[in-house]
Amino acid sequence: MITATSFAGPLPPPQILEDYNRIVPGSANRILAMAEKQADHRRHLESQITSSDITNSRVGLVFGLIIGLGGIVAATVQLCWRFVSFGVIGWQDAKKEKTPNPLSLQGIGVNCRRLSTGVKMEAGGIEPPS
Repeated sequence: MITATSFAGPLPPPQILEDYNRIVPGSANRILAMAEKQADHRRHLESQITSSDITNSRVGLVFGLIIGLGGIVAATVQLCWRFVSFGVIGWQDAKKEKTPNPLSLQGIGVNCRRLSTGVKMEAGGIEPPS
């Protein structure tokens, strides 16, 4: 009669370990040591992967913040230094405008003027006194 056995996991059942130990003395201890070493190695790799995932997440958040703040700064520079103003309907070159307040955007209410001491921004869409 032929029988087949199977097992799952890093260690065989105790009967098979006993058979290994009977054939090669000390082999059961070697198999146990090998399983312990493999488990330690797996835990170490999982720890490294978790640490790497946390680092990647933090770096992504920092770069996202940098990109977002860079966009806000670029938009502010465009508004205040009269490069190009983007409105709701289209765009126009602000340097070619002949109006006293070239950078008023529809619906937003931000006015920028160059002063001798720098740039003044006023909110609310109210024209500052000349």
